[in-house]
Amino acid sequence: MVYYTERSKKSNEQRTGNYYKKEKKNIRCYNYGLRGHYAAECKLKMVNKYAEKSKDMRLSILVGAATAGISLTRTSWCLDSGATTHMCCERQFFTSLSPIAEKVWLADNNTVEACGRGNIRMKVGAVTLTAENVLYIPALQHNFLSVSRITSRDSKVKFLKSGAQIQDKNGNFMLKAERINDLYVFESQTGNENICNFAKNKEDNLMRWHNRFGHIHIAALKEMASKRIVHGLNLSESNNNNQCKTCAESKICTKPFVPSDHKSNKLLEIIHSDVCGPMNKRSFSGFQYFVTFIDDKSRYIHVRLLKSKADVFDAFKSFKAIVELETENKIKILRTDNGREYLNQAFDRYLTESGIKRQTTVPYTPQQNGIAERANRTLVEMARSMLVYSGLDEAYWAEAITTAAYIRNRSVTKALINKTPFEVFKNRKPSV
Repeated sequence: MVYYTERSKKSNEQRTGNYYKKEKKNIRCYNYGLRGHYAAECKLKMVNKYAEKSKDMRLSILVGAATAGISLTRTSWCLDSGATTHMCCERQFFTSLSPIAEKVWLADNNTVEACGRGNIRMKVGAVTLTAENVLYIPALQHNFLSVSRITSRDSKVKFLKSGAQIQDKNGNFMLKAERINDLYVFESQTGNENICNFAKNKEDNLMRWHNRFGHIHIAALKEMASKRIVHGLNLSESNNNNQCKTCAESKICTKPFVPSDHKSNKLLEIIHSDVCGPMNKRSFSGFQYFVTFIDDKSRYIHVRLLKSKADVFDAFKSFKAIVELETENKIKILRTDNGREYLNQAFDRYLTESGIKRQTTVPYTPQQNGIAERANRTLVEMARSMLVYSGLDEAYWAEAITTAAYIRNRSVTKALINKTPFEVFKNRKPSV
C-alpha cells in the first residue's frame, strides 16, 4: 500500500479553554520570537522544516507493511488511493523512458531512487492499458497505480467488497482488481510490442534475436544459428525482407580498413587498443571515454570506462593482471596510436619492466590500428542502435557500450571461422 500521512494534534490550549489562552498571550516562542505559543507548539517551525525537507525530495511515499503475507510479483499491480503518481519496477512495461534522479522515501526512512519517468503499456486479460508519466523505481517489489491519476483522466474506479473495478469515461468495464488483505491487486503482462514481443511468427522471431544481439547483421545472425556457433539460438526459416529502421538511423557506412595479413598464434601475443571519446554526454557514473583492449588471436574485446584519458594507464594495468592470470599467457606486444595517453614516461617504464614491446601507428593513418578503430566504431554503432530502439537517453551510453562488447564477443566475426571470440578466448561455446 502506498500512502502519505500527516497527523495533527490538538494543542493543550484548545483543550483547556480561553483562560489558558489568555495566560499564554505573553509567552514568547524562542524559535522565531513570536508571542502566544511555546516553541514545541510552533507551527512556523514545522512549516519551514517541511519546506526544507521538500528541497531534497520531490516525492514522499510510505510503502506499508500491509503487503505482508501476500504473494506479489514484479508484474503485480496495486490500486492505491493515496499515491499521487503511478510507479513501476519493471523496465519491460515502458514504451518510452527518460532518465531522472529523484529520491523516494520509504517507511523505514530509507530512500530508493526513481531513475526514470515514461509511458507504459500493459495487458490485463484481453485489455491493453496505457499510462503516462510513470516513475521507474527498480527497487520496488511490485507496481502501483494511482487512483487520483486514473480519475483525473475521466476514468472511474469503483471499490466493492470483493474488489475494485476500473471503467472508462463511458462506463465500459476495463479491469477488475481482487481484494486481498485490504489491497486491491491485479496481475498483468507487458504490452510493449517493441521491447517484448512474444509472437510466434517467423519474422518476429528473427527480429527479436536481431534486437537482442545489438542489431548485428541479419546474415551473421542466420549463420550463427545454422552452424550452431552458439548454444540457445534457434531460428526458423524467414523472409529476406527483414529491415530494421533503427539500423538505418543509427549506423554509419564507412570504407572498411584493409585487414592485416599477420595473425597471432597465441592468446595475448598482440593486444590492440584505442580510446573513444569524449562522448556527447557524461554517463550517470561520470564517465566520458572508454578504452578497448582487443586480443589479436581471438578478437575478444575488453572494455574499460574512463572519466579522463589519463586513466588509460591504470586501465591497462588492471586489464593485464586479469587476462594474464586467466589465460596463463603473457602480453607480448601492445599496438596503439600515438596518443599521449599511451606515450608517456610512466607507461613506457611499465611496458619495459613487463617485457612488452610497443608498436605505434604512423601519424594520421588510423588504418594501421584498424582492428581497434573498427571495434570501437562497431561498439558505438551497436550502442547507438540499442539506445534509439529503447528510447533511453544518451547518458546510458556506458551501459550500452559494455553490453555491446558482451554481445560482440558472442557473435561471429570474419576474422574467425565458425567460432566466436568468446569460444576462442574462453575455450568453450557461449550460451545465449
